[in-house]
Amino acid sequence: MVPVSSQLFTSISSGQSSVDPQSIGLILLNQPLQQEILSTLWDLAGVRYCADGGLTRLIDATGKNAEKYIPDVVIGDFDSIPPATLERYTTLGTKVIRAPDQDIHDLEKAIKHMSLKAKSIKCILILGALGGRFDQEFANLNSLYKFSTQDQELVLLGLGNAVRFVPCGKSTFPVSKLEGPNCGLLPIGHEVKSVTTNGLKWDMTNQISKMGGLVSTSNACQPGRDVVIECSSPMIWTVELRFTNLAAQ
Repeated sequence: MVPVSSQLFTSISSGQSSVDPQSIGLILLNQPLQQEILSTLWDLAGVRYCADGGLTRLIDATGKNAEKYIPDVVIGDFDSIPPATLERYTTLGTKVIRAPDQDIHDLEKAIKHMSLKAKSIKCILILGALGGRFDQEFANLNSLYKFSTQDQELVLLGLGNAVRFVPCGKSTFPVSKLEGPNCGLLPIGHEVKSVTTNGLKWDMTNQISKMGGLVSTSNACQPGRDVVIECSSPMIWTVELRFTNLAAQ
């Protein structure tokens, strides 16, 4: 089965949306957001959340057009948002959910709430997930492992990259015109005793991949060609994203 994210990236690159908006969720995190990718994904998502300071980043990115970008939900402990801002968005129709639990970071709170309240969501796009503090990036990767399922895909987005979870077994990722050429296939937290790929510049055949050993970084993929990954344990598939040419297409 083709991942929903791959269908979405292909539809964006073709300029023709073929993905049901109600199957797409968008979560904004507390990192600088690029206007171009933000507006594109905002229009394609049926459900939009801000995780705490993600609301401030949304306001910063949209400027004078901020009132055209009203999230459905803002969730978190609100240590990064002025009370007056929360009050303003409440009046604009945003649902404000206080979740003070310090043992769960704000992204997890947003994922859990969205998954519970929006049962039609098949793919959650997490914008602002890459960049900034490394410990927070690693927490986002941990969420990718915790919450990716066969029925609901998660994608970390930021700094011109998309990061996806690859379950054990065989997975196929069609490469759209937005993606590549730079990519990588990474083992996180454990040794992958066997990984075989097809469609990469430097394919692997029944190789062991582990931290401290072989990791496939600085590899390359080709738009229009599928990348097939077969692995004995879960891995991370990361690929470069190029939204800068959208306006010219």
